[in-house]
Amino acid sequence: MTSIDSTDPCPLDPAQHVPVPLACRLLGGVSARWLWSATAPRGPIPCVRLGRRVVYRVADLTAFAEAQRVEADRRQGGAR
Repeated sequence: MTSIDSTDPCPLDPAQHVPVPLACRLLGGVSARWLWSATAPRGPIPCVRLGRRVVYRVADLTAFAEAQRVEADRRQGGAR
């Protein structure tokens, strides 16, 4: 299995498919239960189902994480 290096935010090939435990780590350590609830059709994260196995494309996980990014607004008292 590929290890995650802290110097590169995502050292994996964006087209690569990863299993649930690695997908959870790529999303910052969320639980498998949380990931399942956020997986299509229940949630916005697409997956690939191979029989009983579920895998996620690295590009889809990265896109989901970027979409969740919130910028601080200085007028609202955000970080400076």
